[in-house]
Amino acid sequence: MIRTIRMYNVFFPRKFWMLFTYILYPVIMIVLCAWLSKMTLLTGMMMNLMLSASGIVTVEYLLDTYMFHGVGAKDYKALEYVKSSGRGVHLLQQALLFDGIRRLFTTSVIMASLYWITKMACEKDAGETILEINGQVVSHPSAWIYVQSGVIVILSVEVGMLITRRSKNILVNLLILYLMSAIACILAMAIMEFASAVSVGVTGILLAIIMVISRKVLVKKVRESFYDEGYKKLL
Repeated sequence: MIRTIRMYNVFFPRKFWMLFTYILYPVIMIVLCAWLSKMTLLTGMMMNLMLSASGIVTVEYLLDTYMFHGVGAKDYKALEYVKSSGRGVHLLQQALLFDGIRRLFTTSVIMASLYWITKMACEKDAGETILEINGQVVSHPSAWIYVQSGVIVILSVEVGMLITRRSKNILVNLLILYLMSAIACILAMAIMEFASAVSVGVTGILLAIIMVISRKVLVKKVRESFYDEGYKKLL
């Protein structure tokens, strides 16, 4: 795993972005969500979910722009140092694999913290305010809401990256960013009432399929850009 992390870190343009990705980004998101929890319970909960959805999508796209922007494009030149090595494709595969794992872990930490913050706010309120979700009065929101929201957010990011990683057009990528950020927010709110183990399982399976397919397609595109017959024998 340490070797895989090192392969992933190769794609960071500067050490600051490593610090931001691993520490600053999740901490900032959690602090902002905690601040929003000072609102009324239901309003704070809705605002937290919307902020986390749009915030995670936005940051993940910006990070990916620095690391893998246009990596699947035909005329992508930034991987020449990867192509010069017999282990170049393996390096990219491991980096893309850990990128997905890191995203899953970061989103899980943010959503788990968000659930804990909301639950603590509800316990502090001690029943003084009636919290009604989906027509039912509850003491605190279901954990499935946050798990489902996390899966939807990552799914939105992965679907958008199917396009952005194969395009070098900044305007197109910004449009995808805005679109997927809006979709993540809308879906997180729209299907709250369906949050359950079943819905999480279905969306989770869909996410796993898209993550596998997107990485296989991307690596295939990179392989196809290698025209050196001598190098192909090494693959």
